[in-house]
Formats: sequence, structure tokens, C-alpha cells
Amino acid sequence: MGTRSLSRAAADRLALRYRGEQQLSDQRRVFAWRGMSVELVEFHGARELAYELVGTSHYLALHDLQLTDGEIRADGTGFPRQLDLRQRLTFAPVGCRLEGWSAFCDRRNSYLALFFDPDILREEREIGLAGDGSPMVHFEDPELAATLAKLQSLLRQEEPADALYAETLGLVAALEIERRCRLGSPRAAPASGRLSVRQARLIEGYIDARLASKIALAELAELAQLSRFHFTRAFKKTFGLPPHQFVLHRRAERAKGLLQAGELPIREIAVSVGFGSQSQFADAFRKITGHSPRQWRRLTG
Repeated sequence: MGTRSLSRAAADRLALRYRGEQQLSDQRRVFAWRGMSVELVEFHGARELAYELVGTSHYLALHDLQLTDGEIRADGTGFPRQLDLRQRLTFAPVGCRLEGWSAFCDRRNSYLALFFDPDILREEREIGLAGDGSPMVHFEDPELAATLAKLQSLLRQEEPADALYAETLGLVAALEIERRCRLGSPRAAPASGRLSVRQARLIEGYIDARLASKIALAELAELAQLSRFHFTRAFKKTFGLPPHQFVLHRRAERAKGLLQAGELPIREIAVSVGFGSQSQFADAFRKITGHSPRQWRRLTG
């Protein structure tokens, strides 16, 4: 795959080194314009390679990769191993040392890397990246991934890319990662595998305050600043139940007090603790307590 330039050659690129006797037979296409460059790398077959980057620009990548093994480090810090990296993203701020190795599944693997000058945000919006500029490894952000996927489609076209559209998409991606940094980066689960005391208290309080409402896994994970996968595992190890079961038990506990008070009809109690119907509430309550709501009211009222 050839290399085309919109204005200048890419200043940075991820250095790839195939292990053993394997030859570097990847396909690369690079576009560059003022303050930015984007590179698409595609390769086929099972292979293993090491990689390294210490860039003079911010690095943002969209992965379409499946691994059998590997590891990644950012400034010497290791991250939990993930093997299915499809639609996952990685961000490394300027000066961050990104390194590791990957053993790839026998499929068509690819990644798109966007390099951009940190000053470009200051020029465009008179701001720089917020927060501490920490690297973010293998995180999810559907909106940002969709923007980078459009850039990827441009690079895969045989005809010359629309330079204006490519530059616009690059700037949008840079501003979206700035937004992501302002929200905070998703962190890996702690080494213990449990939520921290602070995280656990925050999650408990959030759930208890919203028992009457729908509670989504994504919002709980966001609150703990973990991916949904890591949050679910850490939550169960901390509380002994998966999140949905924990919420059901909290709702049942709230309902016990209301039933014992004997003031509200059962259908109103069902709604007040977040159930869509009285029958749904009765089924869940019976599974948890061994009694129907009416039986519980008679026994404790």
C-alpha cells in the first residue's frame, strides 16, 4: 500500500519489530497535514511483534486487533492484558513511552494511528489537553471510535482522499480526546481485584439514591472510572454479587421496611423501589426472601 502526503511526511510513527525470522510485510498508508498525520497499518496472518513509541506528538489509535497473548506498558506501568482489541482505543500524550509486544490471531488485523501536535488544540480553542495527560490504554469510546473509523475508511480508498474532510476528522478526533481527558480516563481495576473503599462507598450511595430509577452498568462503571468488564469483576469480588443482583437485593431490603410499615399498597411499593410491575416485584422479592410481599407484611407487620 503506498504512501501519500497531504502536506508533509509524518513526524512520528509506531516502530514495529517482528520477532524471530518473520519479515515485516505490513501495509501502510500515511496522510499528513498541518500539525497532524494519520497512519493505517494492516497485516495478515498469525505473527508476533514488538512495538515502541516515544513521540513528539500526542498519539491516538483505533485498534481492530485480536491477540493470543501480549503486554503493553506506558512509561513503565503495565496494564491488564486484553486479547480482543476490536474497537478499542489507546491514547499516549506527547513524551509518553509506549512499548510492548503482541501475538496476533490468524486474521486480518489493523490499527489506525493519529499523531497530532498538542499546540493544535490551543490554537483552535485556546485550550490544551486537560488533566494530568495520563495515558489511556485499550479503552472504549464509541463516539471517538466512530470518528477514527471514518478516517480509516478514507485511507482505504484507492482514489486520493478528500484532504479537507480528512483534516476536519483529525481535528474532531483531537477535540474529542480532549473532552475525554476532561472527563477522566478509565483506570484498570486495582491489583487486589476489588473496588477501593472510596469506590465502593460511592457506588453504594449512588445505587441507594436511585433505587426507584433504572440503573445502567455503564453509568456505574463510569462512576468508578473502570471499563464495564473490569468494573463487573471488581464489583462481584467486593460485594459478593454481580451488579444486577446487588441492586435487586437493595431494592428488596428497601421494600421490606416499607412492607413492615404497612402504609403503602404493594403496587406503590413496587414502583417506589424500581420495579415495572407488581408481579415483577413479587417474583424478585420471593426469590430473595422466600416469601411473597403479602406474606412478609403479615409476618412482620
